[in-house]
Amino acid sequence: IIAAQTPTIANSFSIMSGQSPPNAAAPFTVLAASTVVPPVTGVTGTKTSKTSSRPKRTFYRRPMPDTCVALSSPEGRKIFTSAHNSQGLKSFFPLMEQFSTQTEPAYCGPTTLVVILNALAVDPRRTWKGPWRWYEESFLNCCVDLEEVKKTGITLGTFECLAKCQGLTVEARHGADASI
Repeated sequence: IIAAQTPTIANSFSIMSGQSPPNAAAPFTVLAASTVVPPVTGVTGTKTSKTSSRPKRTFYRRPMPDTCVALSSPEGRKIFTSAHNSQGLKSFFPLMEQFSTQTEPAYCGPTTLVVILNALAVDPRRTWKGPWRWYEESFLNCCVDLEEVKKTGITLGTFECLAKCQGLTVEARHGADASI
């Protein structure tokens, strides 16, 4: 999602590491956008639990806020092309190579950090599966209990703490203190 001329950026942070991915310039700047999301209007299905006669709401997708532009839309493609032509996508490709879908609804922060750590080629110094050393959310087990994160998510301060535990140098700034 590309934020289109919106002042609603809630949190931004720069992450610097001694290790940079190939063809990328450090520091990476990652913007975490926060906008007021309208209530979900399209319930795509209902399920009835065996223990309750009340229908259970299920969701497929949330509508994109009006303040955002989909990358795949004509306007999103135009913004992307402009950024590419002006050399503004140095961190995009290494980050996209590591894209991961969050495994829990409240894991947006931890999954974002996992993508960043893997894009920066930070070695977790422990195995993921078989002989492979690779970050996943369960490796972020400092600063906060991951079972609690599944329920509540994390704050920018906790994100900063988790990043520092993994060896990154972090400068966290709230959106009100930053500009695009």
